[in-house]
Amino acid sequence: VLAMPVAGFQAKAWRPSRPAAALKRSNLRMEFGDVFYKGFGAWCNRFPDEDKQQFPEYFVLPEGVYEVALPRPLGIVFEEVEAGEAAGIRVVELVEGGNAEKSGEIGVGDVLLACTGVKVVGAKYERPLVQADILDWDTIMSAIASNEEKWNCPRDEVIMQFVKAGYEKPQEYLYGKMRSIASPLEPLFIK
Repeated sequence: VLAMPVAGFQAKAWRPSRPAAALKRSNLRMEFGDVFYKGFGAWCNRFPDEDKQQFPEYFVLPEGVYEVALPRPLGIVFEEVEAGEAAGIRVVELVEGGNAEKSGEIGVGDVLLACTGVKVVGAKYERPLVQADILDWDTIMSAIASNEEKWNCPRDEVIMQFVKAGYEKPQEYLYGKMRSIASPLEPLFIK
């Protein structure tokens, strides 16, 4: 049974109609879907230089937002922004010697804005960047945990975007015109 809870979607169990041995003998294989987020720079590189010159605001992260790619275990202690609500998580502590502390980029009080999560649909999988500040604890943790080497995530690497402590969430980036025209974030299904 394969159950993969992913941000914005409910987990669905898949049961093979044939015994596992028969599946191994068949040529069934997992393939990439349409999206595999590899970082903001890689996302920007998909666009021609003319677009970058004409719309430079779409090709830079908003003020106070930064992106970091870390292998798991992350070495971050998170807490819910609002206990029991789907309002995201924030950093309360960095584990001494952990991957987050070693990066030197993440700070206590930073709010997780988005993270990669693997989504499996049929025989395809995708790794979109999902908006995390509107999700509940379990969904965010499931998205983070889904970044595994078996889904071509090197070293179980998770790509995360944070808003630095003291900065406002970038509303235009999350909900504005940019989101509907050109955004690395997965299309918005919930708000």
